[in-house]
Amino acid sequence: MFKMVGGIVLVILAVAGGLYFYQQQAMKTASTQTATSTSSENSWSFKEADSSDVATGAPMTTVVLTRGGREYTVGTYVGSCSEISESGLQESEVSGVVCWFAGGGNEIGVFSENGTYVVKVGDVDEGSAEEGGFRGNFKTIFPLP
Repeated sequence: MFKMVGGIVLVILAVAGGLYFYQQQAMKTASTQTATSTSSENSWSFKEADSSDVATGAPMTTVVLTRGGREYTVGTYVGSCSEISESGLQESEVSGVVCWFAGGGNEIGVFSENGTYVVKVGDVDEGSAEEGGFRGNFKTIFPLP
């Protein structure tokens, strides 16, 4: 009787372990995603970084912009990243993504300036009950050809 119960427990543990392993692999696959921007010239891809932020334990994501068939590694940012819908873009921003964790993060975008395009990064904060959210402090990372 005890052998049978022990065998059943082992089978249940093996199945649970297999399901856990399968779920972890599926999550890793899902974390590497590609989003196509609203502009046909730009596409963004995100890859989960191998390490997390030392101070917070937050996940890190590497952001890559593909424009005109050329890839530009924009940087590695705290949190998970997703593309911004066309209606959510800033003035003069033609394509962008937001990387977010625990109420704040960064916005990375392609901006049109004086007939050229530049990649900028800015700050994003959800705010609080007393203060509204914030998107701004954009700084140019590099110009695009």
